[in-house]
Amino acid sequence: MFTHKKDGATERHSIQTHDPYRSIPGVRNFATPYKTNTFHMNLISVLIPFYNREDYLLEALQSITNQTNKDWQAILYDDGSTDRSTEIAEDWLTQNPGFLIRSEMNRGVGHARDYLLGLVDTPYACWMDSDDFSMPERLDKQIGMIKNFDIVFSSLRFCKDGRCGAKYTIDVSKYTSREGLYNNTTFATGFFRSDLATYPFMDLQRKEDVLWLVSLIEDGIKFGYIDEDLYHVRQHDKRLTIKE
Repeated sequence: MFTHKKDGATERHSIQTHDPYRSIPGVRNFATPYKTNTFHMNLISVLIPFYNREDYLLEALQSITNQTNKDWQAILYDDGSTDRSTEIAEDWLTQNPGFLIRSEMNRGVGHARDYLLGLVDTPYACWMDSDDFSMPERLDKQIGMIKNFDIVFSSLRFCKDGRCGAKYTIDVSKYTSREGLYNNTTFATGFFRSDLATYPFMDLQRKEDVLWLVSLIEDGIKFGYIDEDLYHVRQHDKRLTIKE
């Protein structure tokens, strides 16, 4: 258990790890990501923030277990869940590489994403929302393209009640302004170089992803795109953002 102060508030977190190759000495200072000494260095960190997602979390996690690329670690951030989400995450980690950060406070998705970025100690990282699921070849396909870009997105499908719609595609050329991003983003599919982990997230509940991408655009980051539905977004009443 550790405590951390930010913006005058004290946060309490604990770290749990089931990866025999990792030793977790602490958490990052918010300005500088910490690094850990590892016997085996994974290639990809899969970043998974969650809060009260007991109905969907296991399917999201299993979609990572089922990846054809096995050179990954999962970093899970529990933003103060009060349901069975924590138990589900702990059980999954007994069979999969990674570790869990538990917060005793619910600070919101922007804070959770920012915290996760500070724990990246691999060459590449990607986002995985706790109520979505990735196709088995997602990591292999995206890492195969990342050498020419800084961050790679893909097409996706929106799913509800077990039914998925047509493939949703984007035009990455429109990722040149804030306005283009608001109506044309598949943020959750992002697979990126770890250098981008130095870009902070704003502590917001909505549009924190758009503002993060805006900061990348302003620095001339190269965006890539794979026109394959490698990611499925689940639509449900509890989701913060639902595409109609």
